[in-house]
Amino acid sequence: RRLVALYPDLKVAHEAPPRGGGMVRDPSRSILAAAAGWNACEAVGIQPTLMTPQAGKLLLTGERGAEKKRVAEVVRDLNWLPGRELLTNYDKCDAAVVALKYLEEHR
Repeated sequence: RRLVALYPDLKVAHEAPPRGGGMVRDPSRSILAAAAGWNACEAVGIQPTLMTPQAGKLLLTGERGAEKKRVAEVVRDLNWLPGRELLTNYDKCDAAVVALKYLEEHR
């Protein structure tokens, strides 16, 4: 509730789970985290938007199935992206890709 008070226009993009070949390291933890996130959003009246990493990969690299290493290279080369030095692993780069795709669709 504090975040919503500070940022009344807060939006939430949720990375869709992998389909057809992706890997979930700990499915039960992923399901619990997703449910907790969606419930928290619902409690404060925010509707999360489900975004696929493939859509973000296509936006940034031109390839839906781009390898994580390639995606990370492209994201880290975005000189205009604030905080890109915090993108220290592939998972963080994937999260940035989902956020960038959300912004591209909702500008």
